[in-house]
Formats: sequence, C-alpha cells, structure tokens
Amino acid sequence: MNTTTAKNGEIRSGDLVVSMFNKNHCNDDYSYLVGIITDIKPLGSPDRETDNETDDVYVNFIAPDYSQKRQKEIEKQFCELYGEYRPFDELPLDSVIMPPDSLIRITGIDPKDLGYLLYSEALVKAFIDHKTSGNRNTAEFSLLEKRLDQNLADCRTRFMKMSKEELINNASEIAAVYATHDYLTAYHHYDNDELAFYLQFQSSLEVVADIVRERSGSYDDMKDIMYTINEREDSLLQQYPLIRDASEAEQSDPAHDNNLKTKCQGKTAAKQKASIEDRLRDAQKKVKTQPINTAVQHNKNGAARV
Repeated sequence: MNTTTAKNGEIRSGDLVVSMFNKNHCNDDYSYLVGIITDIKPLGSPDRETDNETDDVYVNFIAPDYSQKRQKEIEKQFCELYGEYRPFDELPLDSVIMPPDSLIRITGIDPKDLGYLLYSEALVKAFIDHKTSGNRNTAEFSLLEKRLDQNLADCRTRFMKMSKEELINNASEIAAVYATHDYLTAYHHYDNDELAFYLQFQSSLEVVADIVRERSGSYDDMKDIMYTINEREDSLLQQYPLIRDASEAEQSDPAHDNNLKTKCQGKTAAKQKASIEDRLRDAQKKVKTQPINTAVQHNKNGAARV
C-alpha cells in the first residue's frame, strides 16, 4: 500500500484527513474539508493524472456526514467558484487530487471532535490553527492544558454533587464548561501574550465559560468571544482569582502558619528528644568506664549506703 507524508505524519489509503489552505496549489478551493483518502499515486508513477511535483493523494470529501449548516457553507463556496448553484450531492468532491502537505491526518480523532469539524468552517480553521501552531508544543501550553484539565475535573466534582433539579437549572453552565474546555484545549490558536494571560488565573476555564454563557455563544462565536476577552483583560484580572492569590493566601493563612508552627515544634521536640537520648548514652558510658566503689559507708543511723 502506498504511503506519503502529510503535514503531521504518514498517511495512507483509508486515513481520515482535513485539508488546509495551500496558496501554492490549484486546489486551494478544497480547503477546510474533511475527507477519506482513497488512493495515493507517488511522484514518478506512470498512471498519474497530474504534473504535480508531489505525490498525488486522492480524497473523497463527500463521504463524511456534514451538518446541514456545513453543507450550506460548502454549497455557497462552490456557487461563488462556479457562478451557479449546485446542491451539495452534485459537487465534485468525491475524488479530489490533493498535495500531501495540504492535509492533516485525523484518523482516530474523538467522534465528538470530528463532529465539530463537520459542523462549520470556522471550527475547521480553528482546529488547523491549533494543529499548526508552534505554541502548542511549548511548556507554557502544556501547563495551561494541564490547568484546564484540572479546572474541568474540579467543575465535574461540583456538578456531581448537584441534585437533579440543580443539574437542570445549571444545564447552560455545564454545557458552557464542557464546550469551552474542548475549544481551549483542541481548537484555539494561542499567541505568547494569550498564554501568559491565561496562565495567571486559577481557573481560565471559568473565565471563558462565563463569557460563553453571557453571550449565549456557540462554537461559531468562539473567536469573537476570545476577542472580547482580550479587550477585557484588565477587568478580568481583577474579577477572577489568580494563581498569585493562592500563593499569597497560603503564606498568610493561619492554618498554614499553625501547620508550619507544629512542624517546627515537632522538629524542636525531636531535637530535644535526641539531646536527652545523647545525654543518657553519655551517662551510661561514664558508668561503664568508672571503677565500682565497693566500700560501704554508714550514716549516723547505721544504715549502709554505697
């Protein structure tokens, strides 16, 4: 079976891929689509149909189950291309030849995340931005991702303690929390300033989820929501608990001070105990090294004493 190298690694027939924008390729009109690789014809193969200077990758972009919204977007895209309307099922999407460096392999992607990619072009663009961003490989992004995972775990613990009625009443909050976590960890493209900003919060997830609820936003609105957050950075830093607050609270917390005092007292007691034991051992050594006085002395009452 022929293989070739996509943007993020090796691909072969049967792999699920998403197409990127490639200004150097004539098929950039097929950008931001999800498809299945049906064949790969290597450079130099005698049965190639193109003169491309790369391997030819045949992709069926009509196979995935796009949402109605996404189908309408694709119809509009090709209507502008051809100058006439064609229904989605009649678009030439079933055997498109793509250069491998225009594809991102997504075989094995979580079904929920795949659903997002099939929902709207905006989400596909956000996904590609995230996948091609250098920041996602940095220590800062890894730290933020771990924080967001912990934030979600904390929220889940709180949700699990709710009654059925409370769960119903807080359904919008729960939905916003999970949707926000998905977007921030899998789709959003961070610049260095953004990473530094979100790492200041104890719960960046809460900061963004609250604004998602405030705006009653969907995934299509997430970029606008992130811009809104950028404009409100100063007020948000005053509104939500920060990492530095937790550190300062720990240092000034009476319980923390008491624990520290107890630890110090424990260490002092241990030193005192060690000192007593040392003196006892010294005394025992002296007794063993001193000669035993066997003379018997008598007190005035005639009682004998050593």
